[in-house]
Amino acid sequence: MDTNLSDRLAIQELVEAELELMIGFMLQLAEADDEVSEEESAHLKAVSAELGRDAFMARAKAARTRFTSMEDVFAAAESIVRPQAQRAIFQCARDLALGDGIVAEEYAHLERLAKLWHITWSY
Repeated sequence: MDTNLSDRLAIQELVEAELELMIGFMLQLAEADDEVSEEESAHLKAVSAELGRDAFMARAKAARTRFTSMEDVFAAAESIVRPQAQRAIFQCARDLALGDGIVAEEYAHLERLAKLWHITWSY
């Protein structure tokens, strides 16, 4: 059970750097097990619909260029300082991973981000 994810921003309230990090983290997370499942794809499509397809695609393209590895994502995550934005990003990524069951590598990435941002979570 989550203990501190309820006080978060809506995706539309995230600023550009936060959105790009969220999308980059989700893309890296979805590919962590070398395939994007139907559930992960559906979650990405839902986020795309929420942001607007063109806006999502532009940010996804930028994120793929900027974040070529999880190390790039974690380096950029250090600059995200708004706790409510951190929780929104984390929850969206966690929900993506939960879609088809969190595998060990996804769990490790989520746990690392949770520790960096002092987020308490479980699944």
